[in-house]
Amino acid sequence: MRSASRKTRGDIRRRATCCALAAAAWWSLPLSAAQAQSGSPFLLIDRELRAEVVDLVGIEDGWVECLRSGLIDRRPVSDLLVLMKTDAVDASRFAADDRVLELADGQRWVGAPAPESLPDHLDWKIDRVGVLSAPLERVLRARLLAEAPMPKLDANAAEDRLVLANGDVLSGLLVAIDEQVEFEVAGASEVTRLPLAQVASLALVNPPERASGTMIWLADGSVLSITQCRWSPASFQFTTAAESRQCSVEPEMLRGINFAAERVMPLAELRPAISHDSKWLSVVEAPVVVDPGRAVGLSDVQMRGPVVVEYELPPGAGRLVTTAIVPRFAADWADLQLVVLVDGQVEFDEEMDGAGRSRREIDVPLNGASTLTIRIDEGRRGPIQDVILLQRPMLLFD
Repeated sequence: MRSASRKTRGDIRRRATCCALAAAAWWSLPLSAAQAQSGSPFLLIDRELRAEVVDLVGIEDGWVECLRSGLIDRRPVSDLLVLMKTDAVDASRFAADDRVLELADGQRWVGAPAPESLPDHLDWKIDRVGVLSAPLERVLRARLLAEAPMPKLDANAAEDRLVLANGDVLSGLLVAIDEQVEFEVAGASEVTRLPLAQVASLALVNPPERASGTMIWLADGSVLSITQCRWSPASFQFTTAAESRQCSVEPEMLRGINFAAERVMPLAELRPAISHDSKWLSVVEAPVVVDPGRAVGLSDVQMRGPVVVEYELPPGAGRLVTTAIVPRFAADWADLQLVVLVDGQVEFDEEMDGAGRSRREIDVPLNGASTLTIRIDEGRRGPIQDVILLQRPMLLFD
């Protein structure tokens, strides 16, 4: 728990907001005829879980416009879940720095520390966006020096940690941070003060938060919570939730949008426990998040059996939706039983192999359950190449 003094300073912090009339004018720009003649391919998933690749023409005034057969098809944002690029991106083209700040709600700010506000906040300058500020109560971890290792998150940690440039590690409570850092070292009688430039990274003991509203993924690796956006082939404009900052960037900076972050959580974000009961294996492989940097976090997850993978579910999870396939490299030998259990009850149980049973659609009700177990049992030919790939597995919330 954060100190009372830190919370008090956070409560009194105020930022000026932009003039409503100016904002209204900014968002009312129409699409030009030239822009409507070209599109940019994105994968679109709607609230009925229909997925299709579309040519994006524009986003404005709560509508997404796509090009189909030379005609503009308009769909309300309220009908959509996610919009995402599926191709790879060279983040170094857009990111001038590898320093990063991660927040409890999943936001990820790529840039550099830029102290300019109250010391119970961590200010961060994002290229093309500007300086945003986060209360320390919402910070999970940060890399403050370029090329420093990112500190690991420990759900059982009881104290904040500072890793210094010389490799020393301090444990205790981070009280304040600006050009000087104030840190209460566990067991010490006095507060330790040191220059910010001496801190390589930090990890704070704050609980994770469920994301909500609209989140965007940018090509530099940043993930931002926003309140409005407009995209055209000429530019991408958005207003950040933090600081209500209006931004305009290159259109190719947009990698993905989660229109309803409170409704969608990628399974790849959860860290499962793994085990097995096979007589053939002495070790078990953990699930592999194939593309941890994929837009919207919807990476495929590869599992190699025999294995039992158990996830602790966040409160309120309603459904698990994914497609399980046998990868081509495993097709010759794969022969397995795929079982999905919810709070110990079997909800899905199907044979899979590399021939006629290489693909299975999974849509399992969770109904607020606490645990999800995915089990791969070996088939008649043993455990050789019993591999499945879960495509874009996601948890849906009502």
